[in-house]
Amino acid sequence: MAIHINLYFENGLTAPKAKKAYVGYILEYATDKGPATATKFEELHDVTIESAAVQGLIKALEHKWATKSDQITVYTTEKCFVEAFQLGHLERWIREGWKTSRGTERKNRDLWEALSRILTKHEADFNFSKDHSYKKWLLKELNKRKTA
Repeated sequence: MAIHINLYFENGLTAPKAKKAYVGYILEYATDKGPATATKFEELHDVTIESAAVQGLIKALEHKWATKSDQITVYTTEKCFVEAFQLGHLERWIREGWKTSRGTERKNRDLWEALSRILTKHEADFNFSKDHSYKKWLLKELNKRKTA
C-alpha cells in the first residue's frame, strides 16, 4: 500500500547569509484515526537562503517516514524551489552540466545534485501556494529559535 506524505516546509532565514539559521518541517500522513504528524527543526550553520532551503528539504526527505513513502507533496513558498521545479531550472542545470548562462559553476551544485537523487525515489509534487496549514505555526516556532 502506498503511503502519501504531505511535507510542509519553511525556512527561517531571511538574510542573504547567516552563521546560524533554522528550517522547520512537518510530515503528515493519513491514518484511520486522523492525520499523524512528525515535526522537526534543524539548526544549520554558515548558510545562504538557498543552501539552507535545500539542506533543510534534504533532511526532511531523509526522515524515516519520508523514506518509506513513494508519494510526497511538498508545500513551500521557497523561491529557489519554485524556480527549480515549477520553472524547470533543475532540469536545465542538469542538461547544461551545472553551468550558468555565464558559463560558471551553479552555486550549491552538490546540494542540488543530492536533492535530485533523493527525489528520484519518490513521486514528488510541489505546491507553491503562499499559505499552507502549518505555515503560521512553523514561522512562529522558527522565530522563537532565531531569537533564543
